[in-house]
Amino acid sequence: MNELGRSKNTLFDRFRIRIDNLPNEGNFTLPNKLWPFIWFFVRQIKPLIILIAAVAAIESVSISYIYWYIGEISKTKSFDLDFLLIGLIIVAISPSASNFLNFLKNNIYIPYFGNMVRRQCFHYVSGQSISYFQNDFSGRIANKLLQCSSALRDATMSVLGSMISVCTLILTNAILLSKVSIILAMPLIIWTVLFIFILFYFLPRIKQRTVIAAECMSTLTGQIVDTFSNILIAKYFSRTAYENNRALNFLEAYGNSMSNALSKSTQQSISLGFINFSLIAATMLIGYGMVVGDSTEGISALVMALPMVIHTTLLSGRIMSEMSSIFENIGTVQNSVDLLSKPHEIVDKLNAKYYIAPVDQAEIIFKDVTFSYSKSTDPVLSGFNLQIRAGEKIGLIGRSGEGKSTIINLLVRAFDVSHGEILIAGQNIADITQDSLRQNISIVTQNNYLFHRSVLDNIRYGRPEATLDEVIAVAKFAQVHDFIESLVDNEGRRGYEAYVGERGVKLSGGQRQRIDIARAILKNAPILIFDEATSSMDSEGEEEIQNALNTVMDGKTVIAVAHRLSTLRQMDRIVVVDQGRVVEEGTHDILIQQNGHYARLWTLQTEGYRNIK
Repeated sequence: MNELGRSKNTLFDRFRIRIDNLPNEGNFTLPNKLWPFIWFFVRQIKPLIILIAAVAAIESVSISYIYWYIGEISKTKSFDLDFLLIGLIIVAISPSASNFLNFLKNNIYIPYFGNMVRRQCFHYVSGQSISYFQNDFSGRIANKLLQCSSALRDATMSVLGSMISVCTLILTNAILLSKVSIILAMPLIIWTVLFIFILFYFLPRIKQRTVIAAECMSTLTGQIVDTFSNILIAKYFSRTAYENNRALNFLEAYGNSMSNALSKSTQQSISLGFINFSLIAATMLIGYGMVVGDSTEGISALVMALPMVIHTTLLSGRIMSEMSSIFENIGTVQNSVDLLSKPHEIVDKLNAKYYIAPVDQAEIIFKDVTFSYSKSTDPVLSGFNLQIRAGEKIGLIGRSGEGKSTIINLLVRAFDVSHGEILIAGQNIADITQDSLRQNISIVTQNNYLFHRSVLDNIRYGRPEATLDEVIAVAKFAQVHDFIESLVDNEGRRGYEAYVGERGVKLSGGQRQRIDIARAILKNAPILIFDEATSSMDSEGEEEIQNALNTVMDGKTVIAVAHRLSTLRQMDRIVVVDQGRVVEEGTHDILIQQNGHYARLWTLQTEGYRNIK
């Protein structure tokens, strides 16, 4: 039911906008230049664009001919049926065209074009790499996406529904006046030249200031979202006053940028008022001269010309407003293009295949892998080699910043390796699709992200088709079922239908981790990754979960990252990473006997710092 136009009438089917359709089946790149970016979306609705433009032009021409007809009446002494019929037709066309234009705008274009742009921008942006979202405020990205789609919709509508209509009206008026008297048409022609000059003098300057204002607004939104996302920290550290002052600085910057843009708009309005007055005065003087010279023709010309120019001056404010709106909206779009159209850093190869590894073949190999987060920084991993047999359970340990999380990120292809390759079941992960790669992996992160949706939706996120009984089973396994059953949200939803709040803030850290674990178990992928999966639990809860996980991990390939070494003691092998390389590996007992990095860390945690010299 996403198709535009819910009417049963199929007359306008070819003009309908489908929100659910994606160009090239979703395999598209957004242009990174302003006009190609705009055309990318507009070209998808060309039939509708042409229809709206044609109807707008017809409406304007009919209005001009109404003035012409009034002039003809003033000099006609007798009316025949044909003359009256022409007048009736002219008068009927204008409101009919206007109503049809409003129908096209309000029922077909406005409700769905903006959503089509949002849908396609969201699809493209959601395919960006993790670093894209790490390097910017999520609120700023969302704000630019929403602002861009609305601005593009409004700018296009201003051109179609107003500019074409008004420009056609002025052109038709000038032609009709020229047929009566070129002298009578001269004020309108000169006014048009001055009007265009004012437009092209002021509007680029307004646009420039509007781009700055839009950037200030996006930054302000990002800062406010950042503060609200971390409001507990601000309160715990008694820094709410500081955050208020910080927000005030961004608000002042936005206010100043808007003031600069609006001051140019005021200067533009003053200039427009002057040439409008001059147009009416000049037309009246020339018309008066024509009346004195030839009363019949002069009166007819003045009766036609004066309403035309008065109507034109009244519309000039609308033109200027629409043009200002167009430039402001285009400025907003331009401000968003660079961010929204950034090329994807992680892309599937053209011949990438969909591959799901059998559980008993899910071997993982890091072969001579080197990786750095940027060209200007030292490699986090350098010549890294690691083989994890299918069904083997390994623990990754090392000091913070030594590359443990990087290894996980490279395995799920959050980043591409700088050199070397990573294999799963003999397949280079760069040769298979990202979706299929991640279907092979269930992961529990230390951040425990939860959507602002029901507990049920969160747990079966990796397997939407899972039944309620299956969800309850994994929840019991993660020892969170009883707690879920007791949940009641603000809307009165209970149990598994209760919403857990933005990023799960209604739950404790341990409860979020248990739901995250249940989600990973339900997905039932051949590879399990636990990145500090029990760090928010107390020791008793951690031990209970570990005992339960031992059953789940049976037969699967498992990578567990933890700072508490006791959680890794039962692993088949423990791998110690230092300075981007494997420096030790073996079972807990073997590594203790080697008296190296692992043994030192174990002693620190079990005996404390007092016994370490």
